[in-house]
Amino acid sequence: MMLRIIYVSAGRKLFSDAEIVSLLDVSRRNNRAAGITELMIYHDGSFFQVLEGPEPEVTAVYDRICRDARHHRQILLWQGEVTERVFPNWEMGFSRFSHIAEGDRDSLRSLRELSAKQGRDIPDDIVKLLMNNFLDSFRDLRPG
Repeated sequence: MMLRIIYVSAGRKLFSDAEIVSLLDVSRRNNRAAGITELMIYHDGSFFQVLEGPEPEVTAVYDRICRDARHHRQILLWQGEVTERVFPNWEMGFSRFSHIAEGDRDSLRSLRELSAKQGRDIPDDIVKLLMNNFLDSFRDLRPG
């Protein structure tokens, strides 16, 4: 089974460019070995991430992130079985929120607002609609 987990979390501090590069390097190496593909968006200390791949490996990575002292306030936006990857060629795609086209930011802002209002109880159909719209804008990009 292939699993996709979409979540947001807050860093306990702002990450420097060097810390982001280091995090990306380690994540790409680990994801490659585990067969995981991922997208991470970073903005002012907050992370938005999409993990996808074999269920045991994705679950293990998400559990590790939840225990990581650098993160807190994790909110699981959506988790479910999928038949195909959104990012089949990415070990770890990355963008800063400021580099995302303004129109594509609206879906991400909507997810953020929903998560703030409803926590973990966001209806799957709303998340899927917003996520598909948002993720479609990344499908053809090269990973950063």
